[in-house]
Formats: sequence, structure tokens, C-alpha cells
Amino acid sequence: MRAPRNHKPHRSRSTIMSVQVGLPIPQSSPQALDMARLRQYLVKADETGFDSLWVTEQLFGEGPRLSALPLLTFAAALTSRVTLATGILQAALRSPVLLAKSITTLDHLSGGRVLLGVAAGSDPQAYRACGLSTEKIGGQLEDCIKLMKRFWTEDSVTDHSPRWEVEDGSLNPKPVRKPHPPIWFGGSSPLAIKRAARLGSGWLSPGASSTGRYLEELAMVRDIAAQAGHTPESFRVGKRVYMAVDTSPDNARDKLREWYGRTYSGRDPTDVDKVAVWGTPETILEQLGPLLDSGPDVVVLNPVFNELEQLDVIAAEIAPKVRASGPRPTE
Repeated sequence: MRAPRNHKPHRSRSTIMSVQVGLPIPQSSPQALDMARLRQYLVKADETGFDSLWVTEQLFGEGPRLSALPLLTFAAALTSRVTLATGILQAALRSPVLLAKSITTLDHLSGGRVLLGVAAGSDPQAYRACGLSTEKIGGQLEDCIKLMKRFWTEDSVTDHSPRWEVEDGSLNPKPVRKPHPPIWFGGSSPLAIKRAARLGSGWLSPGASSTGRYLEELAMVRDIAAQAGHTPESFRVGKRVYMAVDTSPDNARDKLREWYGRTYSGRDPTDVDKVAVWGTPETILEQLGPLLDSGPDVVVLNPVFNELEQLDVIAAEIAPKVRASGPRPTE
């Protein structure tokens, strides 16, 4: 995950805002099914000061994979301060009424700590398996988000569409966060980014995207968000980074490749070399340099094996320096 160091981000404001550091919740490694270990991981992440915990969503694939929202509910019961985030949920696979109810319930169980990250997704098979059309998936997502917002903010909702029929429906309670939990979007096409700026308050770049590609897309994201009337405070940006902390760089890279080949079936496992960071904490911080120079609001540091052990190293040697990486660029 290496990019040229001559990238010069715009830094027009002197106020220093620390970068927030998130962690993934283990979902797909064999260790994810060790409930005692998972419980220990969640408690430690909360107690050691990480800002957010993130889940992903992939319906089909090799190996075990825990479902996103039940896993966040489990995390809500074991934590007290950390933000609980979906990054990214394929929201349109669900009824917007049921999803709005589930997110509201999770928001109350967690004391208002939910961040809802959504995207259309890139697996048509998932839509077919759920009995949904694969036509205009982005439009389906947009309709879903709009209806959920209405249920979260209106006393009574009437909505007639080809996909659902609602007559004077009232969804209670309303979310703890007002007017509703923050909504972030994934996706990198201009259409997806315009949707994010129109309907959301943030954008998350995936782990499978390189730093170079992230920097190119970030310029477009910030430009479109500004045109939509957002300020840097009202529209946040984040990047997930696959990583492996290890004193042996070769061992770290090999494990990353093994995981990538299993998770991204059909892709060349060596492609992870272009998007991940690995090695000692010092090496990883150097590799993160171009990303941190761009001024993200959130960096999700995503170890893909031995997550519990790597959590300690990240908390002690990497996260503090990421947070202190400098002022966030603003208009």
C-alpha cells in the first residue's frame, strides 16, 4: 500500500483534530468462532481507547462468517463507549422497515453509539438469493435509505412504491441519535459518491483499495461533498487498511496473501501487496504516511489474523501516532 510522498493535501485550517482509529470485529477467521476470545477482544478494544469497531457484510463465501448486525448487538452488550459501525452493510437486501427498526433497537441498546455504513454491494447473487431484482441496485439502496430516514424522523409514514406499501405506519421508539444515526456510504463511482453527499454524512474507502486510488477518489469525494453544501465537519471520510504486525515481514505478507485469497475468491492473492501494510510498527507507520498526509477523519486498522494479539501492539505503538498525525484539511 505505497503511494508517492509528494502528495500535498490542502491544509487551510490550523486547528488540530486527531484522526480517529477504528478496529474491525473479527468475523471470518477461525478465531471469530471462539466466543471467549471474541468477548475478550471487544472488551479490550473498548477499554484501550479505540474510537470505533466495524463489521462488514458478505453473504456468501468460503469459511465461517458471522452476520453483521447480530455481531454488533453482541458488541453493544460488552462495550460502553466505542462507536459501533457497519462498514459496509448491503442495506437494500433488507426491508427498510425492518432495518430501520433493527438499527433503532441497536442504537438504544448501545446508548446512541451506532454509525450506519451502507453500499449497494457488488454481488448480484446476493440480491437474487434474497428474492430481489438485480436491476438498478443503487436506486434500490437510495429508496431504502430515504424511507428509513422518514421512519426515524416522522410520526407517521405513508409510502406507496412497487417494492412496498406503507399506510400511516409509525415506527417507535425513534433513534437516540437525532435526527438519526450517522449514515456513511461506500462506493467509488461518481454516481455513488453523489448519492453519499446527497443522503449521507460520510464516505469509507474499502481495504481492497490502494492508497493511490484512495487519494484520487478522495479529491472527487471532497469536491462533490462541497458542491452539495457540506463542510468538512458535516461530511467525514475514512479508510480501511488491511495490515499485519509482525517482526518477520515475509511471514506477515504470506499470511496476508493467504487471507486475501480466501476472502476475495478469484483474485490473485498477491494483489494484497498493493493495498495492505505489514511489518514492524515503525515500518507500518511509514507505509501509512501518504494516507495520513491526506487528513482522513477515521482510519480503520484491520489486522486479518491473530487479531487479539495485534490489538495490543496497535494500541500501544501505532494508534497513538496515527491520532497525532496532524491537522485535518478543511475548506
